[in-house]
Amino acid sequence: TAKQTIIDIVMEEEQSFASMLDRGIQYFETNLANNKGAVSGEEAFYLYDTLGFPIDLTALMAEEAGLTLDSAGFEQEMEAQRLRSRAARNAAKLDKLGSGAVRLELVAEQTAYLANEGIAVTNDDSKYSVGVVYDEEDDDVNVSSDIVAIYTYEKGFVDSIDCIDDNDDDKKQQQYSYCGIILKSTSFYAEAGGQEADVGTLLLNDGEAAFEVSDVQSYGGYILHSGTIMKGLKLSVGDRIRCKVNKDRRSKIAPNHTMTHVLNAALRKTLAESNSNVEQRGSLCNDEKLRFDFSHKKALSLKELQQVEAYVNDVINDNLEVTNQILPLEEAQALPGVVAVFGEVYPDPVRVVSVSDEVSIEFCGGTHLSNTKEAGAFVLVEETAVAKGIRRITGVTGEIALEAQHRGLEMKQMFGNANKNVNLAELRKELDAAFISTPLKIELRSQLEVLQKKAAEKNKAALNQRIQSVIADLTASLKEKEKQKQKEQEIIVQTVDIGADGKASNKVLDALRKVAPNTAFLGISEEEVGSGGKVLCFAVVPQVMIDDNGMNASDWINETLKVIGGRGGGRPANAQGQAPQCTSEDVALLVQAANAYASEKLGGVVSTM
Repeated sequence: TAKQTIIDIVMEEEQSFASMLDRGIQYFETNLANNKGAVSGEEAFYLYDTLGFPIDLTALMAEEAGLTLDSAGFEQEMEAQRLRSRAARNAAKLDKLGSGAVRLELVAEQTAYLANEGIAVTNDDSKYSVGVVYDEEDDDVNVSSDIVAIYTYEKGFVDSIDCIDDNDDDKKQQQYSYCGIILKSTSFYAEAGGQEADVGTLLLNDGEAAFEVSDVQSYGGYILHSGTIMKGLKLSVGDRIRCKVNKDRRSKIAPNHTMTHVLNAALRKTLAESNSNVEQRGSLCNDEKLRFDFSHKKALSLKELQQVEAYVNDVINDNLEVTNQILPLEEAQALPGVVAVFGEVYPDPVRVVSVSDEVSIEFCGGTHLSNTKEAGAFVLVEETAVAKGIRRITGVTGEIALEAQHRGLEMKQMFGNANKNVNLAELRKELDAAFISTPLKIELRSQLEVLQKKAAEKNKAALNQRIQSVIADLTASLKEKEKQKQKEQEIIVQTVDIGADGKASNKVLDALRKVAPNTAFLGISEEEVGSGGKVLCFAVVPQVMIDDNGMNASDWINETLKVIGGRGGGRPANAQGQAPQCTSEDVALLVQAANAYASEKLGGVVSTM
C-alpha cells in the first residue's frame, strides 16, 4: 500500500542518515578532535563530500571540542569541486564533439548583454519541422535566417570571425575557428529534456557549407550553435544563412525519445502492484540509445523485464498515432493520466505529446515520431542501479534493435543446438559479449548454468572412472612387483590421466598408501592430455625414505616442476604443484627431472610406468 511504501522509505532514510552520522562522528573523533585550534577546510570538505556529513554538524562538533572551523577554506574546496565537475562535464562533451576546444557557455552576463543590445531570443518553432520541404532545391534545408551574434571563448562577442589564417597547424586552426553563432531563428534542436542536440551545417546563400554545427545549447532563450567555420571562409553578424540539420541523426533520435515515453508507461503498468509511485528521475535520448532513470528500490525480475520489453514492442506493432498540442498549463495539468517529471518547471503554455490517449500523455518539448510503427522494434539491453532507490534501463530502437533481435535468435538457436562437445566456457564468453535483449540474456544464462551443471556431473563421473582405472592399474602393477622383489623399497614416476585435479590426486595417493606403504610415488597428470594446458604433479614419500635417505616430497615436486617453470608445496610425506603450460616434450622433461631427484637421493633404479 501507499502507506507502507511511505513507512519503508522513511525507515530506510532514517537508517541511512544514522549510518552516515556514525561514520562522520567516528572520523571526527578519531582524526580531528585532537587537532590544535582548528578543523581545516580540507578536512571539513572530506567529511561533507566523501562521508556525506553536513557542514553544520561539523561546525557544531568543532565548537563543542573547542575548535574553530575554517569556513573560508571549506568554501574554497567546494568551489574547486564545482570547477572540477564542470571541467569533467566539458571534457565529456568535447570528447563527443571532437572539437578540441573549450566548450562555449553563456552565463547571465552574456545573455544580459544580448538583451541590452536589443537582440531577441531565438525563434526555434521550426525545430519540429525537420524533414518538411522548405527549399525546392534542398529538402534538408528548412530555415533561412540571419546571424545576430557571434561568440568566442577568447574575445567574447565579435562582429565577425574567419578561418583564413595561414597557420598550417590543423588543430590550432580548428581551435581558432571554433565559435558560437546565435541566429534570429533556427531549426536546430537545442539539448533539453534528456534529448541530445542536433548537429548539422549552416550554409551560405549559394549553398556552400560555411559552419559545421557540433553542439546546440539554449541559454535564457538564446540558442548558441557551437562549431567550426569551414577553412577559407568568414562569417559576420548580419550574414544570411540557411540551416541544414543532420536529418539522419535526428531520425534515429526521434524513435528513442518516443519509446522513452512508452517505456515510462510500461514501467508504471508493470510495477503498479509493487511500486505505485514510479517516477522519472532522468533520461537520455541520442541517435544510438535511450536511457531512462526511475524510482524503484530493487532490480526488476526476469518476468518484469520481459513484460516491460513486450509492452513497448506491442505499442510499436499497434501502429499508434503520436500527436502533440500546445495547451495552457492549467488545462494540460487537468488531462486524465498526464505525466510530468517531478520537480520540473514547465512553461505556460506547455507542449503535450500523446501516444494515443491510452498509452502515454506527457509534457515534452522534444522531437518525436508521428506513429509508433516507425520505431521498428525495441530491445531492452540493460537494467542496473545508479543510486539508492534509482534504477536505470537502457534500450535501443530501429535498425540497432532489429540487429539485436536477430543476434538474440542466433544465440537461442546456438543454445538449443548445444551438445556434449560444445565448449561451455567459450559459449559463456560469447553470451556475455553478445548485444542482445537483457531478458533473453538472463534466460540463456540460466540455460547455460543447467548445461554447466550437467557437464560438471558428467565430468565428475568420467574423472572418478579414470581415477579408479589409475588406482586399479597401479595396484595390480605394485602387487606384481612386490611379489617379485619381496617388498623391497620402490620408487615410481608415472604419467596418469586424472586432469589437474588436486582432490583426484589425493584419492590416488590414499589408495597407493594402502597397497604399497613403502613406495615413493610421483604422478604427472595433464589438465587434458595433449592440450598444452596446466599440468599437475603430486607425490608421496614413505617415512622410512624421509628418515634414511633425506627424501622430501615437497622438494621432489619443486625440483621436478622447475624445469618447465612450475612450482608446488606441501609436507615431506606428500606434496603437489602445478605448471600453467605443458607440452608433450615438457612431460618428458618432468619425468626425467623426477627420476634424477629420486636417483640422487636413493642411488637406485627408478621405475617409470
